[in-house]
Amino acid sequence: MDSVKVIKCPGCMAPLPQGSPEIKVITCEYCLNTYTIQEAENETEKLRDEVKKWISDIAGNKGTGVIDELSRLHIYRNSLYPPIRIAAERATEIYQPVRYLPLISFPLIDSISRNPFQEALSYTPDIKVLTENLKAVVSQIQAPELAAFAVGDSEKIQLKFAEVSCLELIYLSNMRHGIAQYNEEGFVQSIVNIQALEELYASMIVLVKESNPATVSFLSGLNKRFDAVKECINIMIQLWKVGDGIVAEPLIQRLKKTISDCENAALMIESSGLEARETVPAVSGTREDARVMKILCDCVSIFSDTGCAESGIEFEKFLQMLRQTFAGAMPANANIDWVDDYIGNMSIYLGAKEGKAEVAVINDFGWVKTVAEAGCKSSLLSGKETVNSVEHILLPCWTAAINFSEQSGIIWKKGQGAAGYLYCDAGRPDGDCFIEPGETELAINTARALETPKSLAESAKIIAPIVCEDHAKWKMKKFVSDSQQFSNSHVKMIGMVYIPAAIIEYANKKSQRVAYLLPDANSSEFNSMEFTNVSIGNSQILTILK
Repeated sequence: MDSVKVIKCPGCMAPLPQGSPEIKVITCEYCLNTYTIQEAENETEKLRDEVKKWISDIAGNKGTGVIDELSRLHIYRNSLYPPIRIAAERATEIYQPVRYLPLISFPLIDSISRNPFQEALSYTPDIKVLTENLKAVVSQIQAPELAAFAVGDSEKIQLKFAEVSCLELIYLSNMRHGIAQYNEEGFVQSIVNIQALEELYASMIVLVKESNPATVSFLSGLNKRFDAVKECINIMIQLWKVGDGIVAEPLIQRLKKTISDCENAALMIESSGLEARETVPAVSGTREDARVMKILCDCVSIFSDTGCAESGIEFEKFLQMLRQTFAGAMPANANIDWVDDYIGNMSIYLGAKEGKAEVAVINDFGWVKTVAEAGCKSSLLSGKETVNSVEHILLPCWTAAINFSEQSGIIWKKGQGAAGYLYCDAGRPDGDCFIEPGETELAINTARALETPKSLAESAKIIAPIVCEDHAKWKMKKFVSDSQQFSNSHVKMIGMVYIPAAIIEYANKKSQRVAYLLPDANSSEFNSMEFTNVSIGNSQILTILK
């Protein structure tokens, strides 16, 4: 008596759910394509008949019950398996190198041109084309008639490897295309395919547990990655639901665990002992997934700190508002590193404004009146300027310790060693770099601020950082190398410091002007600034346009 026949999806070869007899149309939960039951049965039966004929043509009319095991093994090894191996390799060879690339993303990351997930998606084959190439070989591999010939342990493992190499491409293709929809249906589709991958790898692990520990460790690492990705997708399902509000903190804690789990999975894969051509792309893709999880976690933190989560603002709409803060800040060649730094810095900035995080901040504006009055200019025709208005701002600066031996012609004695701080304006991409020696008031206050971080004060305009650390390092390096005075200096990045600055409006009888000043009276005035204020929930994010 025949065993229960599994009906396969004509679109992706995944098993279709068993429906009641009255159901005539069914949707595949793996690829979301819809077929009539009759279409699926006809296609499954057609492939099954082709496999039976193929085996019969090779093995002759001998039934498996009347030929001995040794003969069946001989037929398998010499006539049945070689064409299966060649067909599987030809159908999958183009896609094998890219199958372990990043698995997840979300719209904020997709807004940049250099996006690892979108690149992976572009390499991921169209499921219809892929399935057409794999239908015949997968049917052969899974045929009960073939199993009767693959009776040895090594032959069973051989077939399972071939099955995994084919089916994982189908499930990964379904999974990535599901994620890219960014809706609940697509997310659920992705989870179903991840579960199929986990089951596929688990069955492989059982087969090779004793004979191939490297493969066991590698596949176990991949399954740990899939668990983390699956949990991340479950969180995304909650975030994408429209409701009255979201309690963000539990989601943040869950995301932090997925990041840790994904990093641990990368270590498992890396140390598995499998060949580098397998482990290197798998480790890289796993770590990219961890990075996406980190960026998403920072976005959820901002979602919470701006009050959007509790007020019921849709997460997708929030991401669009957050995207607006990129205006004028994102370089043309921005990549995921830039997004990671930018969102991370924004999360810290808003957390410090909300009193949930501490940063190095110098909130001393006692110098402003003296410096502002000293900046008044006189003219024979227009008279002396007066200070019309003063506005305090806190300017984010990437700050590095700098040690150098001074040369003649500058303010320290020739040959005398000195140290201080190198600052890079983080409020605008074209901002300046400048140096403060260790004994100036700004340098002394910087040292104190670094030792005792605190929440950002609300007594001043607080500029959001839009320059990322790597870009700041590049600017600092260029500033030092272009300077004859400091070209041999040693620079060590410390971190972000918010320094006090002031916007001064001067006026005389005929005109007005605006100056932007730093605490050090010897520093030149800042260039003109134009601000933009983006409202996200109950928070205002102030950035400098130029």
